[in-house]
Amino acid sequence: MTEILVTGASGFVGSRLFRTLVADGHSVTGTFATHEARIPTVKGHAQCVQLDLEDDASIERAFRASWPEVVVHTAAMSELRACESDPDRAQRVNVAASEKLARIAAAFGSRFILLSTDQVFDGARGNYSENDEPSPIHVYGRTKLDAEVAVRRAHPAALVLRLALVYGASPSGARTPNEQVVTQIRSGGRPKLFSDEYRSPVLVDDVVRAIVELLTDKTTTLLHLGGPDRIARVEFGRQVAAAYGLDPGAIDAVRLADSDLVPKRPPDLSFDTGRARSCLRYPPRSVAEGIAALVAGTAGAEPG
Repeated sequence: MTEILVTGASGFVGSRLFRTLVADGHSVTGTFATHEARIPTVKGHAQCVQLDLEDDASIERAFRASWPEVVVHTAAMSELRACESDPDRAQRVNVAASEKLARIAAAFGSRFILLSTDQVFDGARGNYSENDEPSPIHVYGRTKLDAEVAVRRAHPAALVLRLALVYGASPSGARTPNEQVVTQIRSGGRPKLFSDEYRSPVLVDDVVRAIVELLTDKTTTLLHLGGPDRIARVEFGRQVAAAYGLDPGAIDAVRLADSDLVPKRPPDLSFDTGRARSCLRYPPRSVAEGIAALVAGTAGAEPG
């Protein structure tokens, strides 16, 4: 049994990771900011503590609540517009707090895993590998890149996992890309998705499975975690709709290049996932496989 601290356990990835780790027999402390009710109720060695990422004392209390052997830092200020409108807070939450946690973990010999993002790239060409130089174009991307640098400085053995577009079942049931498409079409809406924005979508269950596999692997320090597909957002949405028996034609294709989004979005954040495919026992599934497993209710099952 391993003592594990999961920050952001009320969030999308964090809640699924929390449930899985407890089911695997680990002693898990999950943190939340305001939504404790979204942390899964599970039997086993589990506890929840409140964490304010802008308060050093709160960060120290969260660590002392479990004295973890492993810290998985999923919590972040991730809404692009919020980061753009309050860059100072984004810096405190995404960078300073990550560095603080990593420094404490290093001092006590705890493994540290930071979840980062494909948004550290500018999207000019796509197919980004771990060897490519990041060049973020908005505040969120810059703070996540700064967090990577700060964490490596504080804890050189830390693992940074850059996640692609993550889909699956969220605690609220209405947060993820697939859930938004299904909800809008079922309510009579017509989702508008970009035909010129490309990602490498990854099922949340595959993200969690990779983290579990990497809990004790100290040979990998940077990994791009995405699915094997380079796919436009509109095509992803239409595959989701079809899998749920909805009309893919209800989704309208629009162009990112013609939008006035603030901040601007990188157009092609697809990943080269060769390293993940070579080092993981079960690398992330394709979009078709992931959506099929999600619809069938078998997303979290071990592959045959």
